[in-house]
Amino acid sequence: AGELLMSSDRLLKPAFRREEEWLAEQCSQVGSPYKGPSAFEDKKETEKRRKRLRYAIDKLKDPAAHAAKLADRRSERECKRCS
Repeated sequence: AGELLMSSDRLLKPAFRREEEWLAEQCSQVGSPYKGPSAFEDKKETEKRRKRLRYAIDKLKDPAAHAAKLADRRSERECKRCS
């Protein structure tokens, strides 16, 4: 029960709530579904979930820039393999 209490306390912190509200707002602007935090997720899971949300937001906000970024990463990886 101590772990549950600790993680749910984190959900009430202003900085945590501000970040979640910002992500929810961004998701609604681009039409992406927002998945809120679970009372059972730890910090690592929160980071992963937020990273997935930011990725989806970036992709929907500016598809061309997102595609270019992926292409850059791909070409960097291929260059590393060649050398």
